[in-house]
Amino acid sequence: MTSEKITLGTGRLDWPNQERAGNTYSVVSLDTGPRGAGMAAAFDALTRFDETMHGQRGALSALVLAPNPDHVVDADPAAAGELVALGRGTLQIHRSGPGHAAGTPWTAPDPATMAPVLIGILPDGSLADHEPRMDVDALYRVAWATVTLLFAPEPR
Repeated sequence: MTSEKITLGTGRLDWPNQERAGNTYSVVSLDTGPRGAGMAAAFDALTRFDETMHGQRGALSALVLAPNPDHVVDADPAAAGELVALGRGTLQIHRSGPGHAAGTPWTAPDPATMAPVLIGILPDGSLADHEPRMDVDALYRVAWATVTLLFAPEPR
C-alpha cells in the first residue's frame, strides 16, 4: 500500500530523444515554456525536481490537466482528469544541461549549467540494456500533455 501522493511538478511531459532511440524510456521532463519551443530552446523552462527525492521507492504517475491537442501517436490520448500510472520502483532524478537533454548530438554539458530536470523510475529486477524502465504505452498516452507528476512513496 502506498501513502499519499507528493506533487513533483507540472508541465508538458516529454522525454529526451535518446530515450526513444535507445528504447530505455527511463526519464521524462516537464516543459513549462511556449508550446513547440522544444527542449533545447526551452531548457530554462524545464521543471527542476527536488533531488532529495532521488532513491525513494514508490509509484510515479501523471495526472492529466490538458491532453496534447496535437496528439499524433497510435496510443489513445489520456483525458483531462485521468491519472496514468508510469511505473513503480526507485525514483531517479538526474541532472542535465542545455543540449544534452534536448537529444542533440551528445556533448558533455557545462556543470555550471546543469540542473535536475530529468525524472524517472528504475523498476525492481535486472533489465536488459534496451529494455524500457517505464510503461511505454502510458508515456505515449500522455506525451506532450500538460500533466502534474505525482509520486506515491512506499512506507518505510
